[in-house]
Amino acid sequence: AAPTIKPVQAKPPVVKPKPTPVSTQPVQRIQTPAPTTGTYKVLPGDTLTRIAKAIYGDSSKWKEIYGANLDKMSSENDLKAGQTITIPTLGN
Repeated sequence: AAPTIKPVQAKPPVVKPKPTPVSTQPVQRIQTPAPTTGTYKVLPGDTLTRIAKAIYGDSSKWKEIYGANLDKMSSENDLKAGQTITIPTLGN
């Protein structure tokens, strides 16, 4: 008897989204080693997750903001209304 041949299904190609630039302005370096797009003045009730959602569209990026502000914050919850924080450019 002839062996049974099973058809092989091809995997669909992986399509990677193109990166979207955060800013077209030249990046300036300040005290932190990360390049920055600017600063943000904290409003009453703000949290790092809310700020990340508003700026990047992704609340999980709060760690990048916190990392750029270690010199100004003792913890991730150490935000004060009126405080100016650094907003970093996200890497790839």
